[in-house]
Amino acid sequence: MDVQIRRAAGDRGIELAVRLRDGAQSPVTAGARRLAGRDPNQAIRAALREAKQLLETGEVLHPDSPPTTQTTVVNKPLQMATRQGRREGRL
Repeated sequence: MDVQIRRAAGDRGIELAVRLRDGAQSPVTAGARRLAGRDPNQAIRAALREAKQLLETGEVLHPDSPPTTQTTVVNKPLQMATRQGRREGRL
C-alpha cells in the first residue's frame, strides 16, 4: 500500500492519498469481490472517510436507518443499493 501525505493547494490543510500496490485484477474477479464486500478498495475508502470524519468532527458519523425496516418487493432494490453505498460512502 502506498500512502502519500502532502500540503493541499492554496494552503488548505493536507491531502492524504492511499493506493494499493498489487497488480491489476481481472474485471470479473474485481466485480465479484466488490459485490461480496471483500474489495480492499472499499475498505480503504471507508477508512479514509472515517478518518476524515474523526478529524473534522471528533466522531464517526453514521447515516440514519431507513424509514422502514420491513423488506418488500418495492423497497428491496433500494435497501441493497443503500447497504452497498454505506460501505463505500456513496450510492
